[in-house]
Amino acid sequence: ERFQRNLVLPNFDAVAEERYRAIGEDIATKPETRLLSHILLLCTEQCDVELKQAELTGLRERLIAGDSFSDLAAEFSQDPGSRQRGGRLSRPIAVDDVGVDETFRKTAFSLSEAGDISEIVRSQFGFHVMRLEKVNPSRLYTFEEAKPALLKEIEQRFRQDAYKAYFLSLGPGDEMEIDYQVLDSLFGPLT
Repeated sequence: ERFQRNLVLPNFDAVAEERYRAIGEDIATKPETRLLSHILLLCTEQCDVELKQAELTGLRERLIAGDSFSDLAAEFSQDPGSRQRGGRLSRPIAVDDVGVDETFRKTAFSLSEAGDISEIVRSQFGFHVMRLEKVNPSRLYTFEEAKPALLKEIEQRFRQDAYKAYFLSLGPGDEMEIDYQVLDSLFGPLT
């Protein structure tokens, strides 16, 4: 800890900029995300699957006919969080978003244009019908946006390498001598 506290750090700005220019696409790409609204009818192990599907099919038909998604979600959705927002999820989701059910994600990314309504899909929570609200395309972060994370990574590597070099410098050098009398006095005669 003392070594790390007393370590003098150089300015890493030029290194960060070079790293961004060299492999920015690999390290500073923000993936495509999608903002969705959904109507959820909860369905656990004991629910009547056919009844839930029939209910949601009726709601989907009303949506296709032009009824307001937000009004139907506010009235019928069983997701308490999004229901208050007319079915709108609180944040966009990415294709590899591990916090979102895989079937839900796949369906979300099968929709192509804002306003598209999904087929009925079953997740671990129940049955959903979704509407794509907005597609946020993937993009490359600017250097200024990526700079703090790059600097943190470069500093961490610098600290690791500096500590490794310091630790190795504490070991014996090329001309190590063994005082056998001291060893014998500590451990007894060696065979």
